[in-house]
Amino acid sequence: MMTTARSYCNLIRSRTTENRAAVQLLNGQRLHGQVMSVLRQELDSMVRCIYLLETELDERERLMLQTLNGERWRNSNNRIITDRDMVNVSNHLWGWTDSVYSLGCAFIHLSNFHDYQESNPFDTLEESEKVNIKNHLNNYHGYDLSLELTFESVQPYLIAVFDKVSSNLNCYVERVENNAISAD
Repeated sequence: MMTTARSYCNLIRSRTTENRAAVQLLNGQRLHGQVMSVLRQELDSMVRCIYLLETELDERERLMLQTLNGERWRNSNNRIITDRDMVNVSNHLWGWTDSVYSLGCAFIHLSNFHDYQESNPFDTLEESEKVNIKNHLNNYHGYDLSLELTFESVQPYLIAVFDKVSSNLNCYVERVENNAISAD
């Protein structure tokens, strides 16, 4: 008999497999805004796993069952657990998820970011956010800090960013599946 954790983790693995194929196809067609949307989906899976790892096992089981039953996550007080709640937990631990998640959201929801071929969406960010994104891209992917942060300068790193998020996600999925406590 398959456990709730295994069923939940298989769901995430299936999503990741499809996301990986989609990112490769979309990037090959230079549909970079759509790559960002898929990256945001992968981040959604990751912040959910991190959130689960930071909850008690009974609560984790209940939340995973809510997903498997097609329900929105609600806490024990019946309040909806929002994406912001999950991102805050994840960002508190790792410090970079908020920036990438927010950027991905801008491509999920209709925004000025969709005009990235005509104007630089990063110009709408606060300077501290731009520095944060550049530093993370540099630390993890060798981004040249002397470059202006533009969507064009970031495009060559999108696949590497997706791969890094997926790799991290895989570690968290294994931890959830094995009933580990804590994401770190």
